[in-house]
Amino acid sequence: MSLSDFTLLNPGPTLRTTVQVDTAGAGMSISDKPRDVGRFTRMFEALSRRALPAEATPEFLQQLT
Repeated sequence: MSLSDFTLLNPGPTLRTTVQVDTAGAGMSISDKPRDVGRFTRMFEALSRRALPAEATPEFLQQLT
């Protein structure tokens, strides 16, 4: 997997969900293709499942200092 930042934009029921991908050295791309949106939606869901619960985050951050 390449290093990139992405943003899922869901403007509501009347417009299509869009993904914006920023890649180091390669610029930015925007797509509303279902395959691209689906790929990044799955990636976001996987990251969300691995994230600490909100109430555990302050303690974790304190341990880093």
